[in-house]
Amino acid sequence: MSVSRRATHEVEDERSELAALRERVARLERENATLRRWSAALERASERHDVEVWLLDEQRRVVCCNDVAARTSGRAPEELRGRPFRDGERAHAPEKLDVETERRGPYLVRSWTEPRPGSRSRRYVRVDSLTRVEADARGDRTTLLVIADITRRRDAERALLEQRRRLELALESASIGLWDWDISTGRLTIDLNACEVLGEDPNRREYAIEAWRDAMHPEDRARVERSIRRHLDDSDELLVVEYRARLPGGRDWSWLCARGRVQEYDRDGRPLRMLGSIQDITRRKQAAARLEESERRFRMLADNVPGVIYLCLNDERYRMTYINNAVEQLTGYTARDFLADRVSFVELYHPDDLDEIVARVDSALRRDHSFSLTYRLRHKSGEWRWIDEVGVGVLSPEGELLHLEGFLLDVTARKRAEA
Repeated sequence: MSVSRRATHEVEDERSELAALRERVARLERENATLRRWSAALERASERHDVEVWLLDEQRRVVCCNDVAARTSGRAPEELRGRPFRDGERAHAPEKLDVETERRGPYLVRSWTEPRPGSRSRRYVRVDSLTRVEADARGDRTTLLVIADITRRRDAERALLEQRRRLELALESASIGLWDWDISTGRLTIDLNACEVLGEDPNRREYAIEAWRDAMHPEDRARVERSIRRHLDDSDELLVVEYRARLPGGRDWSWLCARGRVQEYDRDGRPLRMLGSIQDITRRKQAAARLEESERRFRMLADNVPGVIYLCLNDERYRMTYINNAVEQLTGYTARDFLADRVSFVELYHPDDLDEIVARVDSALRRDHSFSLTYRLRHKSGEWRWIDEVGVGVLSPEGELLHLEGFLLDVTARKRAEA
């Protein structure tokens, strides 16, 4: 009986061991399948990005490598297995220039410049290598080495850096600063150009948004804040606001122009971050004010001279871009009629004078001379009036004709007296 029980237990133990062995084999098969999938994925990724992958044993002999590494070495993968990995980096031991080495955690990172593989010319590429050494349970050390051609990345980084330098130079030349507003915290970060525009300490780059509001002119504050709220609610378009601000150490109000757009949102679509620029436009505003005052004085003068002042295009109708109100007394038509091209002087010229007027104006413009004309013009009432006109073509700095400007005077009374 005891012998039978013992035999039964032995059978059960063998069955348990067999089941455990089957489970272990199944687990190893699953792990191998996973490893094969990961290996295939790594191979595809390394092929796609032209990355070499080497696995070396403790004597730095090649255990295996991917196809990219084999192509770079000029040998088949089967030929490389068991061969010493010379030069510590490549089986073909290339010439290395400008070698840089640094430690990043468990990895040793080396960068260098070498001749482009397979190129007969002295064309060089920039290479990065990533090395990690690990020991297994028995203490055997293996080295994983990943090598990548980073020439394109380096070129892109250099191009980006050059583009950034040009942008910074352009912004500095135009006195434009950049700002970064964290909407959730209300913190505003500005760059050096913005510090100069705002008259702030360049050693301090971060401000509360309230400080920006406090510096704003009281009459502009509500308008600017409404514009910002509308932009935050519907931020498809660029925000552009002009306002006055009292800058540190300044007694007068400066005009500033802020532009910006929301760049980040939370999951619910609420704005989190806004980026933009700031520019001092005080001189532009002052120039615009001076120009407006100059135009006001010109119009006041033009409306009080005893004649018609005009600016017109040199087209077949001499379309008006400016004409003073005295034209109504001269022709019976309002200045608005001429500016809207509802009526043209060409339509009012006497038929016997039209061709000579056009010919003399064209001749003067070709010779870059002024012109002086006397002709008849039909009043809205049907009456013919005698007109003296002097004019000149206005040229751009490049010599292109921009428009004609001139002066018309009613000389009907003089003509009648002469008759």
